[in-house]
Amino acid sequence: MIAIKGIGGFHLAARADDECAVALLRRMKHRDAKPFALMAPTLAVVESLVRLSPACRELLLSASRPIVLAPRRPGAAVAPSVAPGNHRLGVMLPYTPIHHLLLDAIGQVGVGVRTALVMTSANRSDEPLAINDADVMARLGDSCDAYLTHDRAILRAADDSVFVDMPNDVPLPLRRSRGFVPRAITLPVASDEPGICLGGEMKNVIAVVRRGEAILSQHLGDLKHPLAFERFTRAINDLCELAGVEPRWIAHDLHPGYVNTQYAARLAERWGAQCVAVQHHHAHAASLLAERGEVGPVLAMIADGVGYGNDGTSWGGELLLADLAGYRRLASLAPLYLPGGDAAAVDTRRCALALLHQALGIDFERHPAVLRLLPDPSERTTLVAMMRRRVRCATSTSVGRVFDGVAALLGVCTRNRYEAEAPIALEAAAASVPLGEEPMCDQSQFRLIESASGNGLVSIDLSPLTLKLLAGLEDGVETPALAAMFHHQLASAMTAALGRAAEITGINNVALTGGAFCNERLTRELTDQLTRRGLRAWRHRVVPTGDGGIALGQAAVVSARSRDAKTNRQQEHALAE
Repeated sequence: MIAIKGIGGFHLAARADDECAVALLRRMKHRDAKPFALMAPTLAVVESLVRLSPACRELLLSASRPIVLAPRRPGAAVAPSVAPGNHRLGVMLPYTPIHHLLLDAIGQVGVGVRTALVMTSANRSDEPLAINDADVMARLGDSCDAYLTHDRAILRAADDSVFVDMPNDVPLPLRRSRGFVPRAITLPVASDEPGICLGGEMKNVIAVVRRGEAILSQHLGDLKHPLAFERFTRAINDLCELAGVEPRWIAHDLHPGYVNTQYAARLAERWGAQCVAVQHHHAHAASLLAERGEVGPVLAMIADGVGYGNDGTSWGGELLLADLAGYRRLASLAPLYLPGGDAAAVDTRRCALALLHQALGIDFERHPAVLRLLPDPSERTTLVAMMRRRVRCATSTSVGRVFDGVAALLGVCTRNRYEAEAPIALEAAAASVPLGEEPMCDQSQFRLIESASGNGLVSIDLSPLTLKLLAGLEDGVETPALAAMFHHQLASAMTAALGRAAEITGINNVALTGGAFCNERLTRELTDQLTRRGLRAWRHRVVPTGDGGIALGQAAVVSARSRDAKTNRQQEHALAE
């Protein structure tokens, strides 16, 4: 195992087909399960490992050289620990001279030209990328067999960019970083004044806005980590210097607890700028509109893990009628009551418990599934009591938490050791069932319920789907069939809600955005169903569908609101005259 200095940071490399080496790498990085990326010497080696669409083949060979996530081939020559429980492999080709020299040398010494290397960031789990010799050696010490370095300093860390192969469509960006930044994106509506957008707290990307363009930063990571936050503050200075601007406004997420939301006030004081809050899911919708050059309105289905709603609760499965300047909430998933709040994002059994409570009512604790999920009587009693009394239970409409709960119910994943492990495992479980051949889908397993308050909000109730899954488990239906049925029925529920909204509003364009649409199966199922209903589905092609696209959305929202405010002032002035 060696550390290799590249152009955006250090990688750790090991033989991808050597289980002992890969397992050692996992122990050293404290990375129990998250998949490792691979670097192969040639496209032929890549295609011996994964099935590539023509678009992803072209992307791999491009100058940007990102990582592409593609379906693994049966019998691919990689160790089991490379991507445990995952039906995809992340692959890339060499993009620096040192990579080419190393991989050529490996082939020449007889290791084999068909050998790929694990190529992962040289840091412990959750730490930002190491970029200088002293830093990487201090972090890794003698755990590496060797350090391969050079005399060119890396001034700014830049992680590898990542895309998902979407058969018969353009690859989906998951991380926009090395090779793609700081490429500017033209906004549909130009702002008169320059500004800066602070993005979300996780998968953070920031943006500077000037002269009708948004210049996005590289991927900066989870800002709760001190090193990531330090790089976040440095990136702000870097982008402002690069663009030659002094921001007059600071856009930030609506969530008051995010570290970058709190930092916005300090920046506003520093520059004498105005702070502008942008709701998380509106920013998701606006990011997709912005990359397409559209202003809206559009029906936006936003599916993710968590976002702060304007009612103070946690949103994550939302249907919005949105344009760049504003939005109206038309529908959402029926709320779950998650015991322990954020703890449920890790312990997926808590999400399963919330699904059972929603579907079975007050006597949910008597169901055999609860005993199976929580065999420890003390733990079971505590969590059930929390839910009965609504003590330390967070209300959430999150699609991500539904995926977590279903993964736990089916026994696929009961703990997220890394972000979205359970949803990824659930998609992998369904992969063996061809699209369009999902069993147990003879009727709809959801309900659309209009709010009794008269506000027009529709609740997408998945309780029938939970009951169907429980019945399937009791009947001995195999896990792949149940996982495939879940994806199909969730897409059907979203299609029904969108179809109803289209009939009411007369709008046929649908924006699919949010981290849950990293799921290829859900995205394809939903796109196919919407197309059959005569609706046009849009998805991301330029910025990530997850939180890496939030900063662009914030830029588009504030610019549009600025335009509207200017128009209103001009009209008021004309009337005064």
